[in-house]
Parts: sequence; structure tokens; C-alpha cells
Amino acid sequence: MRRVEASAPGKAVLIGEYAVLHGAPALVMAVERRVRVSIDACSADASRLEVPQLAANPLYFDVEADGSLRWADAGAAGDELALSRNLLARSLAQAGAHALPEPGGLHVRIDSSELYLHDEGGPIKLGLGSSAAVTVALSAALQCYLQGTAPAAKPELAELLHSHRQMQGGRGSGLDLAAALEGGLLAYRLIGERPQFESMAWPPDWPLMFVWSGEAASTGRFLASYARWRSGDPQAADSLWQAMDGCCREALESVECGALGRFMTCINNYRGLMGKIGARIDAPVLNPQHQRLAAIALEQGAAYKPCGAGGGDLGMFAAADGAQLERLRSRIRAHGFRELPLRPALTGLQLALTENDCG
Repeated sequence: MRRVEASAPGKAVLIGEYAVLHGAPALVMAVERRVRVSIDACSADASRLEVPQLAANPLYFDVEADGSLRWADAGAAGDELALSRNLLARSLAQAGAHALPEPGGLHVRIDSSELYLHDEGGPIKLGLGSSAAVTVALSAALQCYLQGTAPAAKPELAELLHSHRQMQGGRGSGLDLAAALEGGLLAYRLIGERPQFESMAWPPDWPLMFVWSGEAASTGRFLASYARWRSGDPQAADSLWQAMDGCCREALESVECGALGRFMTCINNYRGLMGKIGARIDAPVLNPQHQRLAAIALEQGAAYKPCGAGGGDLGMFAAADGAQLERLRSRIRAHGFRELPLRPALTGLQLALTENDCG
């Protein structure tokens, strides 16, 4: 019997939120918290999809002769669950039921627990790009399972971005997909609508610390508000974008030449520009939690900004040295915030195919 296992890392945006949507360079780091996907045959005729973080019970479906799916339930709540169902439907519709290697059903399991915070109230999405990691891992796993061979090359980022946007209301830069696909530290930008990236090296003695703001954010809602403002006041939006673009370019140059002080200045400046976006779109990009964390950074002479669209989720501290980082760590704990241990993911998509003879 055929079995495929795939995994893809999450991401943390170091700089470039919002501005990357319109061509500014962004710096994104893949983080070693992975979505893990497995696909194998099951003896029952009915197939099942298990996403334990999002649905307590398996979701059952039948694969029709033309590859279309007939689900036993009427629908599934939650964007990420709907995304998983849509990816399954698209892949099987393109291949057809005849592409399935064994009779019977499919057993698809998606484990994104590493990208969630697990509290008494249930799992909370951390803002680490779980939907992008699901897209990369599940798409590659389905392709491998249906073809019966590990692909010679990774999926095309442009194709993944096109599919991901179709299922995300047309929004998104794709930098989270690039991180999930490639891993490492990437300088990422859009040339027109085409994604482009190059690998960079993070200076090993530059201390970073990530912290959970204590509140989950709705990235889609913030991006939609930003798009409406940009459409309604393009001159003001372009002026702000120019400042963000310049800040991003200087940050990337500072990483390349090892100028930590310049990088920290860019981080603080970019936080201020994100705050201006929040004021323009009438949304709390720098919500009270991010403002408190920024105040801790300034008090200690360090740098801080939200990671992502803001309004909650993650924040990032950049420190001048390890001693300053320890002082920051002590201060955030005293204020009731939680450090989120994240380490770089040196590899992106990982894929394994096994064939077992059950006879």
C-alpha cells in the first residue's frame, strides 16, 4: 500500500508587511513549527479527512468516478478547514478517480498543532502561516500520492500562489508560501504578479525573540481594510508605501552587511509606519498589547514590531546583544506576556513516499 508523508514549516515576517503586496521587498524566516500531512489508503469505501485542530471528528467523503468529492456533511466551518477540502477537491478532480492507486478510500490527516497555541479554551492560531503551510504540504502530498513518484522538483510557487489566492479572496503576497516551500531566510518580493525570492543568511550573533501578544488577529480583515483604503486614497497610500519600501530596502541591506544597529532602527521605524496604516484604515494594527511591548523595547533600548498584519498574533524583539535580550525576556514575563520559542527552519517542504506489499 502506498503512503505519503509531507511537512512544511511556518513563517515569521521580519519586515515588509503590507508593502510587499505592491512590490516592496520583505524579509521572511521559515520557522521550525510544521504542518504534517499523511495520505494512505484505508480499507473502508468511504474516505476520511482528519484535521484534529479544527474538527473533533473525521470528515467523510466519497470520490466519484470523475474525481469529484461527495461529502457526508453539509459544510465545514473555518477557513483552513475549507481550504483543505478545496485542495483535496481540486487535486482529485484534475486527476480523476482512476488515478487512485488502490481500491477503497483515502485517509488524509493534516496535523497543524505546532502552529497553534493550546489553552483551556481550545487551540488558538498563532499567525505562523498555517494555511500556507497546509497548501504546500497537502498539494505536494496529493501530487506524490496520485503519481506514485516523488516529484523531481518542488511545486511551482507561482502556481501555488494562484491557487491560494483563489481560495483566499484574491489576497496575499505569497511570502508565507515561499517560506513553507523553501525554508531558511528569504528576501521576497512581487515583480508584477510574479513572486521572486533569494536566500539570505541571518547573522548568527543577532538575537531575536518572538512573543505572543495574547490575542489572535484576523489577517484577512486587516488586508481587506487596507485594500479599500488604498483604492480610495491612492496618493496617500503610495506616499506611505514609498516610506515602507525604503525602510525594507535598508533593513535588507543591513542584514547583508551585518549592521545590527541599522536593522534595529529599521524595525522601530517600520513599526511606526504600520501604526500609520492602522490610523488610515481605522483598525488597531498596533493594538494595546503591541503598544505595551513596544514600550518595553524602547525602555530597554531595543527594537520591536508586530510580525504579520498586526492587531494581535506575534511580535518580534531585536536586541543589541544577549544580555539585552535577557533583560527583555525578564520584562515581558513581568508584564504577563509569553515568549514563543521559534528557531529557523533550514529546510522547507519535506516529502516521503513508501510502498508496502501487504500480500
